[in-house]
Amino acid sequence: MRTVPKWVNKIHEADKVEFSSVHTICFSPDGSQLVVGAGEKVMVYDPRDGALVQLLQAHKGAVHAVAYCGDGKKFASGSADKNVIIWTSKMEGILKYSHSEPIQCLAYNPVTYHLASCALTDFAFWSMDVKAVQKYRVSGRITSCAWSTNGQYLAIGLAIGAVSIRDKMGDETHRISRDAAVWAVAFSKSVLVVTDWNDTLSFYNTQGQQILKDRNIGISALSVTMLGALVLVGGIGGWAVLTSEGVPILNTPQEWVWSIAPSPTFNNLAVACQDGTLWCYQIVFSTVHGLYRERYAYRENMTDVIIQHLTTGNKVRIKCHDRVQKIAIYKHRLAVQLPERVVVYEQGDVEGMLYRVREKLPQKTECSLLVATSDALLLCQDTKLSIIGRQIPKSWTVPAPIRYVKVTTLYFEEVLLLGLMNGQIWQVEPWQGSAKMVLHTPASVRCLDVSASRAYLAVVDESSVCRVYKLATSELLFTEENISSVSWNSWCDELLSLSGGGLLSIKACHFPPATQPLAGSVVGFQGGRVFCLQANSMQTINVPLSHAVHQYIHHKMF
Repeated sequence: MRTVPKWVNKIHEADKVEFSSVHTICFSPDGSQLVVGAGEKVMVYDPRDGALVQLLQAHKGAVHAVAYCGDGKKFASGSADKNVIIWTSKMEGILKYSHSEPIQCLAYNPVTYHLASCALTDFAFWSMDVKAVQKYRVSGRITSCAWSTNGQYLAIGLAIGAVSIRDKMGDETHRISRDAAVWAVAFSKSVLVVTDWNDTLSFYNTQGQQILKDRNIGISALSVTMLGALVLVGGIGGWAVLTSEGVPILNTPQEWVWSIAPSPTFNNLAVACQDGTLWCYQIVFSTVHGLYRERYAYRENMTDVIIQHLTTGNKVRIKCHDRVQKIAIYKHRLAVQLPERVVVYEQGDVEGMLYRVREKLPQKTECSLLVATSDALLLCQDTKLSIIGRQIPKSWTVPAPIRYVKVTTLYFEEVLLLGLMNGQIWQVEPWQGSAKMVLHTPASVRCLDVSASRAYLAVVDESSVCRVYKLATSELLFTEENISSVSWNSWCDELLSLSGGGLLSIKACHFPPATQPLAGSVVGFQGGRVFCLQANSMQTINVPLSHAVHQYIHHKMF
């Protein structure tokens, strides 16, 4: 995962050189509006390009809180002027009500759409169908609030170092005590996420019981929210993305972040800063996965590995409790690289989905590829390929960076076929220790595959050309253009699947291919099933083979 700056704005006070501190931000449920509270202003931006859509000037004090209702029809703003204003999605003010103290935070109930508004020492519930706003006193200064996802509980963070858990009627059901001021709370399903000014992230259930260990995050948090299963934290020191267990994924140093908010529908993230800066980032999620025949292993929630049987649909989850960086699967073995070690699992039974830990190998080295064979683990980094976990390690250096690795067997020996960025194909025999170049293609290798009998090699390069060779002689048999990925049929030696340009092609021998629309990339081909990676999910597609059979019959090749 990484973030790419999309746009940035610097918000000024009206007719002044000074910047307006950006205290609070939120997205509309459809992601089309970004509501910002800066100085005494409420501003609505277009998240796509950072254009200011509307400036709303109705408060007479600093705007401390904004919140959008889940129905997408209204949002609220709260200010140091003690007022809460309800706005329509068309940015028209329709109602105002007051507390006796400055407003600190706002939160809409995700189920009932009631608004919880919190001042310094009291809070209130407001809804369209109830005219009177009933207020409830709290012992301690309120800093933050959040509704549970089922709408049953309201968590209120307090500067005295506590969290008050309230029911829908406003009554306190449980209280959590912390050693420092609590300035930000959020719910992730039934888990309450609490941050305090000891730079600590904590996890509780709705009964106030701690369920995971504390995590030091290095940020005195002022804002915490959820991005799916990920935790976003912003505060003094910068902002960070953490896993659901508090494991750091991404950390961006910044002097003072007041608020951080993810877009509900797009992979966007907004960050509001004390110095008047409003950032919008594009979130880029990388796919970490591995495939061996019908078994597909992939990362989920950054810390879990899911093994999916593509034929039966069965799945099993392995909780790694740390950031999963690389995955490799081959035959009965599964290897998972974590920040400080590689964990090797083995299948408990031949046909089942049970995996047991076989060994843990200390390994902090970053790598571009993790490769598993029947009895070895290898790391690729740039031009170097190394075996780890053996008493006598081996390594090989090739002329150009390694782009792709295929584990296969040739003459009953396991070998690695390396596709290099200079177009060369190298063959490495891990046990023998030998390495040699077997082929030189015209462009950088994108991916490659070998046929079931190991007679043919298909190579796709960066110019989107697929070339098929005889592996033994390096003779070029045919080429196909506008191809991004390729896979031989594991059951039938001469059936080849290719994808690219929005099409899936099934090619038999040298005959013209049969095509059909496909959004994604082919990564496996078994019998009449094609395994296709679409975005971050694997799909199984049944493909007709009658076209290929007809070609063989027509040419009397039977």
